[in-house]
Amino acid sequence: MDYRNISKGNEIIILDTYMTSHNLSEFQKILNNLLINSLNLIILDFKDVLMIDSATIGYLFKIYKMSLEKNFKLKLVSLNEKIFETLEIMGLDRLFDFNDNENQAMESLKYD
Repeated sequence: MDYRNISKGNEIIILDTYMTSHNLSEFQKILNNLLINSLNLIILDFKDVLMIDSATIGYLFKIYKMSLEKNFKLKLVSLNEKIFETLEIMGLDRLFDFNDNENQAMESLKYD
């Protein structure tokens, strides 16, 4: 798992292939480090993700609530069909802003 700054206040977190309770603490640590600063946007990049467990899905919901409390945009990008369908079945497609890729997510900020 890695993260990088896109521009001031805009960050991207590149998620691991297997997003499970085993690496959830690393995900939390990265996010907590990013939340120290003022943020406009966090992009969660799922391009390498093949599996996601319930603990991670629960944490995604927690991040969503944080985005409302701390007033930053949250965008999920590059989800494969299986991961998207999992989130859709749980009704999370109504909460999250999904984009095909990082560029589309950045472009969509102009219309938010």
